[in-house]
Amino acid sequence: MLNKHKLQRIIRKLRAYWNTVESTGIHTDMSYMEMRKTKMLNQVALVCIPLTLFFSCANWMEGRYLLSVINYANFITSASIFLFHAYRKYTTARFVLLCFNSLFFWLGAYFFHNGAEYFLLSSLIIAMLIFEDRWIQITSSAIIILAMMIIIFMPQPIPLEARIPADRLAFNFIGSLVFIVFAIAVFKDIQFSYQQEIETQRKKLEEMNRNMERLFSIIAHDIRSPISSTQTMLTLFQNQLISAEKVNETISSINNRLTQLDETLDNLLKWSIRNMDGLQTKPTALQLEEALNKVYQFLEPQAFEKKINLIKNIDPSAIIYVDYDQFLVILRNILSNAIKFSFLDGNVSSIGIVKGGYVKLTIRDQGVGIPAQKIAQLFNSIQTPSFGTEGERGSGLGLLLCHELLRKNGGEMHIESAPEMGTTVVMSFPLSHRV
Repeated sequence: MLNKHKLQRIIRKLRAYWNTVESTGIHTDMSYMEMRKTKMLNQVALVCIPLTLFFSCANWMEGRYLLSVINYANFITSASIFLFHAYRKYTTARFVLLCFNSLFFWLGAYFFHNGAEYFLLSSLIIAMLIFEDRWIQITSSAIIILAMMIIIFMPQPIPLEARIPADRLAFNFIGSLVFIVFAIAVFKDIQFSYQQEIETQRKKLEEMNRNMERLFSIIAHDIRSPISSTQTMLTLFQNQLISAEKVNETISSINNRLTQLDETLDNLLKWSIRNMDGLQTKPTALQLEEALNKVYQFLEPQAFEKKINLIKNIDPSAIIYVDYDQFLVILRNILSNAIKFSFLDGNVSSIGIVKGGYVKLTIRDQGVGIPAQKIAQLFNSIQTPSFGTEGERGSGLGLLLCHELLRKNGGEMHIESAPEMGTTVVMSFPLSHRV
């Protein structure tokens, strides 16, 4: 006998097989409603296939050869739906299922009075659900209603074969009612899911609008301020209102602000691309220490100005499998934040170790820290830009972008912090097994 675990495995496999078959022909380019209609048609075909095959075999064994052929033709029609869907012939599949199945149901009901007229009613309901064109709905309804009237009111032709037993008629009647209930339930599920999808999209649009408002606020401040300062200084210098020595004194400050602007624009660009599903990840083997050295070199002027010591302790065998450009964006944002929110004469350390199939990178600063209630919000939405210990302005996008890029590269991140106690960012990346 099967034990409980084996039975559960069998059920899971059958369920996975069912999901695979009923999703035949569905692809990401389809609209939501087209996807659900295709899935519903697959479900209808999955119900028809075993029933029509069973009746074809049963009628053949009982000597009703013509009815057996009609049932078998119905079986072939239902099975062909998956072939049409696989080749993306969706309209053809719908017309084939409606026209041929209705025809075969009518033939069986007219010549044998086997109760198939009730399945014609099911075909009528299916036609109303899968076709949106009003004329197709009206035409198919008129034809099916006429076909049912012929079956009911026209004299039955001379029976060519043995009559259908009463228990078979009862089975067909009950089966047709169950099929109608099934079709209506599936349609209701489609409608409910569609409403949920609309609500989800509405919430996403609201969130996007809020993000856009924040982004425009960031852009208005971060772009206008350094450009305005530069323009003012150049105007004063051009009109000989300030000396060259004074210009040299302000160049460093303006340069820092332009560097921050470049970082903000870079984050903004990548975040926008990510939201348009256009950011592609192309992982490759990358030595962690080499990447860290490159980012340290880029951030040295920022660290030097605040007298921050950049410390690193990286395992030489820490070779990660990530997208090179995206990984540098992650490192630059995390380390830039660490420097930005550190106090003067502090330390920013980076420790990388190999642990299992991952490389664990820990970046720790000795800065202002982050309140616990704010940590939970960092990865959910764009934050209001904050200022570093020396007035450096952030973008509000950095950690959100890093979190998304980490997920795309198969990594994880969590933050440990407390006010005035510094911040520790712990990240994990897939270990590369490629040489």
